[in-house]
Amino acid sequence: MLKTRLYPLLLTGSVFVLATACSQEAEDKVAEAGQDLEAAWQAEKEAAVEQMKDTMESVSEDIDAARNRARQLESEGEAVAAKAWNDVAEELESAQDAAARDLQALEDAGADAWQSARDKAQSSLESLDQTWEEGKATITESFQESVDAASRNIDAMKARAQELEAQGAERAAAAWERTIARMESARDAAQENVAALEAAGADAWHDAARATSDAVDEVEEIGARAEAFAADAKDDFVAGARAVVAESEEQLARARAQLEQAEGEAKEEWQAVVDNLEAKYDSALAEAQKVEDAGADAWDDLRHGFMDAYHDLEDAVEEAAKEFEDD
Repeated sequence: MLKTRLYPLLLTGSVFVLATACSQEAEDKVAEAGQDLEAAWQAEKEAAVEQMKDTMESVSEDIDAARNRARQLESEGEAVAAKAWNDVAEELESAQDAAARDLQALEDAGADAWQSARDKAQSSLESLDQTWEEGKATITESFQESVDAASRNIDAMKARAQELEAQGAERAAAAWERTIARMESARDAAQENVAALEAAGADAWHDAARATSDAVDEVEEIGARAEAFAADAKDDFVAGARAVVAESEEQLARARAQLEQAEGEAKEEWQAVVDNLEAKYDSALAEAQKVEDAGADAWDDLRHGFMDAYHDLEDAVEEAAKEFEDD
């Protein structure tokens, strides 16, 4: 009887111990599963944050590119164009600040809120992308206006060349034709860069904008030289002539420095480059001096001799530039 009575008691105790053990194992599994879930959403959130930060960094580069271009334009006295670039930078900065706040909220969000925070941050980035697209369009339009202005300038130069040719001033017309050819070549290159900028995506637009900016600068520089060549007053022409010749001094200094460092056959090649540059540089200065010394009835004819000499100098500068690229 004792055994009979103890058996149910022992059995009950065994069941209790077994149940207790099963309960602990289940709790451990639940805890483990919970940890896995938390790790999973944390990893997903971190990946989303990292991706969005990459986008933000790219926009920072865009802002820097716009600011740099604005400063360059301001230094050149192009206040209106500089304002367009600064406006784009400010709009991007404003949109970036809003996106940064939403991105920080995503980083701080817990399990119950991170997905909605992610959606909000993503929406801000999409707004930022739209701002960038609008800014790129504004900048592209600004460059296109410069290219269009160059085309109008070319038409005016062609009319001048035709007028000179009709007057029998063939040498003068030929000098202007050389300027026109350079202007057209630079204009066409700039137009290609504008088209590339218009088609560029977010990951490439600032490089495309930089290339377009350089191409447009070259067009504008050639246009400025043409204005100097077209000056009606002798003093204005001489001042412009000396200024455009001085632009080649930097290239000449670089070639001389390269010559000093070169050895063997390379030294002979660089000596030829330097000799060519120096000869064309001296010739252009001499022609400018002839114009300066000429009387009121002769200087206008002599200007075309300077233009020829200057174009020869430009050719020499371009040849030197190719040597630098190949070196």
